[in-house]
Amino acid sequence: MGLISEIKSYMVNIIINWPCTKFGYKMRELYYRRHLKRLGNNIIIESGVIFGDPSSIEIGDNSLFGRNVIINAGECFGVFIGNYVAIADGTYLRSANHKFDQIDIPIQLQGHYSSEIKFNNRKYSAVIEDDVWIGARAIILSGTHIGKGSIISAGSVISSKIPPYSIVAGNPGRVISNRIVRK
Repeated sequence: MGLISEIKSYMVNIIINWPCTKFGYKMRELYYRRHLKRLGNNIIIESGVIFGDPSSIEIGDNSLFGRNVIINAGECFGVFIGNYVAIADGTYLRSANHKFDQIDIPIQLQGHYSSEIKFNNRKYSAVIEDDVWIGARAIILSGTHIGKGSIISAGSVISSKIPPYSIVAGNPGRVISNRIVRK
């Protein structure tokens, strides 16, 4: 790595980890607006948030990313995050997985695969629809499609389709209730 590349990496590290102040929020917004496929308006990105392979990530309006959230979109069809989504501290989203089906080849050399979700006439590997709240330290894996208005409890592990307005908890994440009020 050349000196210029090292300086750029150092500067990005400063931007990502700047404290949660007006200046820090604005720096992260400006940086990610240039690198994400789409970044909506009125977004709060707290310190330590990392968007891996940001050119594959689309984010709607009015969303919040808590401290140390990692959205890793490497080697996948992309990640879609809707409007009014709140993702709490320490949540991890990984939209691809290692291949491991050939026992004569080390896992690290087998490449990756990702799920395919059709949503809004496009293909993604993870979809989080509008008005979703994801609790702290949840793990969201390839193939996850979280329906509108759902709540994912802290520490849950999600790898499947979650119906709209569901309340999900556990490992693996299971629907334990829903938000629909019945009269």
